[in-house]
Amino acid sequence: MCAVLLILLFTLLCDSTAAADGQTRPSPSDQQLQFWLQNMVWHHRYSTAEICQVTGLSPEQVQQRLTAFGISDDTRPPRPADRLLLLPYPGGRHPRIGFLDGAIEPQRETKLSAFCPWDDHSYAVLDFPEALWSNLGLTYLAHTHIDTIWSRQGIKLPQQEWVANGENGWTSERTLPNGIRIGTTATAHQDHIELMMWLHNGTDKPLSDLRVQNCVMLKAAAGFTQQNNDNKLIRGNYAAARSADGQRWIITAWDPLHRAWANAPCPCLHSDPQFPDCAPGQTQYLRGWFSFYQGSDPDTELARIEANGWKQRPLRHRIANVTGTICDADTGTPLAARLYVQRLDDPQQPFFFATSLNPQSTTVAYKQMTELGWYSGDVHLHRPMAEVPTLLMSEDLNVGLPMNYWVRDSREIPAASGPALSPDPVFVSPTHVILPTNMEYEIFSVAEQSSLADKIRVPEMDPE
Repeated sequence: MCAVLLILLFTLLCDSTAAADGQTRPSPSDQQLQFWLQNMVWHHRYSTAEICQVTGLSPEQVQQRLTAFGISDDTRPPRPADRLLLLPYPGGRHPRIGFLDGAIEPQRETKLSAFCPWDDHSYAVLDFPEALWSNLGLTYLAHTHIDTIWSRQGIKLPQQEWVANGENGWTSERTLPNGIRIGTTATAHQDHIELMMWLHNGTDKPLSDLRVQNCVMLKAAAGFTQQNNDNKLIRGNYAAARSADGQRWIITAWDPLHRAWANAPCPCLHSDPQFPDCAPGQTQYLRGWFSFYQGSDPDTELARIEANGWKQRPLRHRIANVTGTICDADTGTPLAARLYVQRLDDPQQPFFFATSLNPQSTTVAYKQMTELGWYSGDVHLHRPMAEVPTLLMSEDLNVGLPMNYWVRDSREIPAASGPALSPDPVFVSPTHVILPTNMEYEIFSVAEQSSLADKIRVPEMDPE
């Protein structure tokens, strides 16, 4: 089969006029730029200057894009009725009021905004994880403040982004240079946000003292900006903050707990968990909770939350580590291969991505390409039309062009060389389409006489 892979790239509209820094992240596609502009204008209420800082666009370019996308205060959509609004934090605007020298250039890839249900503008910024310690030292830090084991070596970690996990959730995962992989999922429900964190030990030595610092910053939550701990409540796993009028609360908790506390200058809440010790190749998990409460009896609310059994909630999405080697069946030689890993009980969930445990080999994850403005296709499919839908979905090809007509004689009528097909696109899914009327000319004969090309033969090789 002769196949050519066609990659279609949408026009990039990410002209950068601002100096790139840790807060400037030009969007790689129209799709991504539209998402972040909606995020910043509709929900975070960013000023034009703040938008320019984040996108790298000039004020004129920002206005052009907002007009083109129809984004304004007048087009702001209503909040979801069935869940809390949870969005990635855009960065640029510092999420703290005080202790700013303890959080320089905060990274947005660890931060989500949980929007308060009692007004249309307040939100808390969830920084999960803000930091990770281990027996190796400070293993990860979501801002610049003190050296990590990587900055001491001059290693700069690449920027990342949250990935949408359905309509109501987000996932972030980072693989550190030594093979440690740490990730977080956050799923919004009507009355709380379900949280999970995992750590995979991809090193060849055990990991211990795996303390995590998780921060809930209150700067953007109206009524919660007191820079003291008089309005904070610590009860076991739970850390809670009270609004100035005493009628609203923001609550967070993680399990198993290392330490619950509050930092007055920021101001922020901490329920900091600790992973169990982790052997090479092992994965450990943490469960978390975040919610809002309106009322004046926080202890009763905490008891209600505790009674719902969130600490016993089954850990979803990742339930085991699977290892293996792809080899030639006859020789046992390792092979390069394409690997698909998906849940059998819920095929609609995203694919899992394999990583190599062998430092001499590499893996390439087919991940987030459409979010970057790329679409894949095959313009030369020699497969029966009935097989093409399965082919497109299994290979995640957005566009397929099967060769349903094949002209081999100069006098052959193209329409007579294949089935009678409509030229209309055939949509296998909203993002996978077949264009059925494609033809290949391979002239083997002219007026029923063999063509010159058909007479040319490659000489047989002398076996000696």
